[in-house]
Amino acid sequence: MRIMFRHPLVRDLARLSVAKLAILGLIYALFFSPAHRAPVDPAARILGAAPLTSPR
Repeated sequence: MRIMFRHPLVRDLARLSVAKLAILGLIYALFFSPAHRAPVDPAARILGAAPLTSPR
């Protein structure tokens, strides 16, 4: 493992890249995970939203 990173700059860039990927993965999981999404209702998508008040 020591041979792969002979130069300190390469080692630092590798660490930063791994940290960046981990942070991006965390952000993706927090904002786009299926648990946070509302279920899709195909009928409402096709017909539109139902009115909140009754028609007179």
